[in-house]
Amino acid sequence: MGQRGNAPSVLVCRGCCCGTERKHPDVDHDAHRERLREAAERAGGRIRTVDCVGPCERSNVVIVRRGTERHWFGEVNHDDEVERLGEWIAAGASGPLGELARHHFPKPVPPAERRLRPEWGPELAARCVEQLAD
Repeated sequence: MGQRGNAPSVLVCRGCCCGTERKHPDVDHDAHRERLREAAERAGGRIRTVDCVGPCERSNVVIVRRGTERHWFGEVNHDDEVERLGEWIAAGASGPLGELARHHFPKPVPPAERRLRPEWGPELAARCVEQLAD
């Protein structure tokens, strides 16, 4: 059993598309969530079901938090993928990702937080807009 601060916390997206039969009719969403719950508990952690986390094109999305680390996994739709993710979580959500690496992606930046690169400045941005208008 890990220390509370280092125990993994698993967030399972079940918003607009993740976990829905409409988008993934052949996936046993409840069984997958149960498998991840068992894995988190074995590592001293917990699981929460959350509303939409954003990257819907990668559904089903699972976020694993351990201390200050955040690991985002997408397209976790098959029993074997859930099994591998569960094993990694049960082992403390640390160490090499192995085959999970293909599902791992960086936290997306919400559109409202995206900005022009500071070195571009307003002049370059204005020139780009002008060129696009031509």
